Amino acid sequence: MFPNLIESNNRQIVESPLIFDDELKEYFLDVDYFTSLCEGDDINMYIHCNPHNPTGKVWNREELKTIKEICVSNNVYLISDEINMDFVRPKEDFVSLAALLKEGNEALVASCLGKTFNLTSIPHSYFVTKDRKLTKTLTEVTKEVYQVGNASSLALAAIEAAYTECNEWVDQLNNHILNNFKYVQKYIDDNLSQYLSFDIPRSTHLGWISFENSGFDAELVHEALVEVGEIAVSPGKLYLDHENKHFRFNVASSLARIEDGLNRIKKPFDYLYIEQNKGTP
Repeated sequence: MFPNLIESNNRQIVESPLIFDDELKEYFLDVDYFTSLCEGDDINMYIHCNPHNPTGKVWNREELKTIKEICVSNNVYLISDEINMDFVRPKEDFVSLAALLKEGNEALVASCLGKTFNLTSIPHSYFVTKDRKLTKTLTEVTKEVYQVGNASSLALAAIEAAYTECNEWVDQLNNHILNNFKYVQKYIDDNLSQYLSFDIPRSTHLGWISFENSGFDAELVHEALVEVGEIAVSPGKLYLDHENKHFRFNVASSLARIEDGLNRIKKPFDYLYIEQNKGTP
C-alpha cells in the first residue's frame, strides 16, 4: 500500500530495508544506513509502520526514540502508521510514537478502527500530532476542498465506544488470532517444513511466511499458489521483498478457513516438488 501511495503522489521511493537477525529471529533497523538516507537533501519524509507489517515487528521505546531523533534532526517529516496497534501480543509491549512527541515536532501518528473493528465503511481515520502548523493547514484544506468542517458524529461515537467499551472483545480477538498462528506453525512444522519457515509474529494478524528453503523459483511458487492451490496470498514483492521469497497469510478468520487455506498452500508445493523430480530414479 505504501509504495502505491508514494508513487501516485509523484514521489520517489527510497528504501531503508530491515535487517533480519537469524539468531534472535527478529528484524531490526539498519540505523547507520537509515541515518545516511535522512541526511541526504532529497529525503523529505519517512513513513513508519508501527507495529510493522508484514514482519510483525514490535518497535520498542528506544528504537522509536532513535528514529524520531534522526528524523527531527534532519528535518525529515515522520509519519507513523499505527493501524495494527491493537494486535500486539502482549498488548503492554506496544509503544506509540505519540508518547514521544513534543510540541512542534514535525511528526504525526495515523490510525483508524478499520483493522480491529472492521469499520472501514465508516470514514473515521484520525491523526495525532503536536505540529500545530500542520493541523491548521489540514483543517483549512479539508474545509475548503472537501467542504468538511467537523468530524462525523457517527465516527466519533464509534471511536469512543471502541476505545472505552470493547477491551474484552479485543483481548478475545487477539487470543483467537494467536491460537490460529499456533495452528499455522504446527501445520507447517508437521507438513511443510521442507519448504516453508515461519515464526509466530508478536503483532498483526498476518503471517510472513518464507519459502526460501524450498529452492523453488519465486515466480513459479506464486503462480502455483494461484493456479494449483487456488488461494490468494499477498506476494512478498508487494512489501519490497525484491526476491519475492515470502508470502503474507491472513489468519483473522475461522479455524476451519485457516485449515482449508493451509491445505491449499500445501498442494502447490507438493506439485512443484513432483514436477522438479520427474525422471529422477
